[in-house]
Amino acid sequence: LKETFLGPNVTSANQWRGDTSRFVINDKGMLQLYALENSGNVLLYIYGASRKENEWQFMYRSTYKSTNRNYCKIYIWSERSDPEDTGEAYFVRMGYSTPVISLFKQTGNRDAEEIITGKRTLFHIPEKQTNGVFNEVLVKVVLGTDGICHLYTKSSKDKEFVEEGKTAITPSSKLGYFMLQCFYTGNYSRSKMFDDISIRSFNGGKEPEYPTIPEDIS
Repeated sequence: LKETFLGPNVTSANQWRGDTSRFVINDKGMLQLYALENSGNVLLYIYGASRKENEWQFMYRSTYKSTNRNYCKIYIWSERSDPEDTGEAYFVRMGYSTPVISLFKQTGNRDAEEIITGKRTLFHIPEKQTNGVFNEVLVKVVLGTDGICHLYTKSSKDKEFVEEGKTAITPSSKLGYFMLQCFYTGNYSRSKMFDDISIRSFNGGKEPEYPTIPEDIS
């Protein structure tokens, strides 16, 4: 998968699904959150990512500091497209109450487990939003044949990618979802942007159908 958001629409190059009306392609050629509500969270997803010897890369830009109500989750692989019940999933969290980038494992609706804790403070934006002030970072996740997953970041001040950490992940040839989930409040419903998304091992196709579990009538 290679997504550079040349537009004119969110789905022009690839078949993104979810809250497509809450995003636009801005004049910089980036995917930008453009929600109208005062607060909430929105989701875009696409099916076809592999969890076997893969590499994911994306650019993220924010014009507001990260808080526990203003941040993003980028699911590099999720068994399901429902963020409330993902099945097995792995996501990169961009900021939160701590201004770092970390990797988490999610299992269904249980609390996510932090499996790589980011080392570097990468969000320095002041509390008051200022025009022209933003943080931009490249993120790369590499899963090798040995099952070791590496998380790298590259800020505008870095010449090369810097490793944030590594952990073991069981490889799987099963296809899953790549998802962008944005959480926002108040005046910051347009403060998050993405670009240059690439997934080395990607095979888009028909999404799986999950059977409905019958209610227990005993």
